[in-house]
Amino acid sequence: MLKTNRGFWKFFLLSIITFGIYSLVFWHVWGNDLNRIVEKDGDKPQISFLAAFFLGIITFGIVPLVWYIKMVVRVYGKAEKKGVEVKGSLVFFLIAEIVLSFTIVCPIIALIQLFKTMNNLCGWYNNNFKEVRVEEAPAEEVKVEEVQE
Repeated sequence: MLKTNRGFWKFFLLSIITFGIYSLVFWHVWGNDLNRIVEKDGDKPQISFLAAFFLGIITFGIVPLVWYIKMVVRVYGKAEKKGVEVKGSLVFFLIAEIVLSFTIVCPIIALIQLFKTMNNLCGWYNNNFKEVRVEEAPAEEVKVEEVQE
């Protein structure tokens, strides 16, 4: 089951309290969940956020920025393709995050809408696919089957 209760304010406060460590874990888990969703359509998964973060050290932040933009495009694209309720729009998100970032309020609104859209997308995934643990396989391996109705 993918997480469907991500909240911006919880993310914001825990990121401050943990000096940013929570945000690294949060985006890593978010990216893994999104990869599980996009792999169902045969799309290529994105690199993990932690890999992008460490590559950002030697690329002066370019790789995490590209990871972030690709992730946002994938969330909104998959949500629209699957008929999932989309909060906000990709265009608003990019304008709010890039052009209006100095306002502070617009990026927060854009992130709240992104979190809601991702929660809806994960809810769609949970309703349409069930996970079955494979007994002989390592604990990390999960088999996903489509729900037959």
